[in-house]
Amino acid sequence: MIQNIINGMIHAIREKYDETYSIYIENVEQDLQKSCFFIMCLNSTDEEKAGSRHNRIYPCIIKYFPTSEDKAMQECLSVMDDLYQLLEIINTDIKKFRSKEMKAEIEEGVLKFQVTYSGFILTKKEEPFMEELEVKSLGEKNYGKGKSE
Repeated sequence: MIQNIINGMIHAIREKYDETYSIYIENVEQDLQKSCFFIMCLNSTDEEKAGSRHNRIYPCIIKYFPTSEDKAMQECLSVMDDLYQLLEIINTDIKKFRSKEMKAEIEEGVLKFQVTYSGFILTKKEEPFMEELEVKSLGEKNYGKGKSE
């Protein structure tokens, strides 16, 4: 499900930002193209609910590296406003996800945008099967002394 959420975020960002903006989901040591996004999912949590339902929570962070060094703050503020709108609801192969929480900060000329999504999933729990069932009937003469067939 995490990859589906990341793909949904990429698709949402692509609604506004074309292919000239790179989107990375893996660490890039060298040749990081400016005007790019870097997406990663932080630690996720699983809360067991009633029955076989689980609520999964996925906090993600998007870093935006602006092109301009002169107007980096302006560029980051503009992208920040866009991300609040673009990432409020994302479409995935599974379903739509609404963001649970969003916050942003600009640090050292880089926008750090945090968004959290959550969703319920169902897990299969295997129940043990009965090996033998004994049935007693009030109409039998040997009530309580054997198995009925």
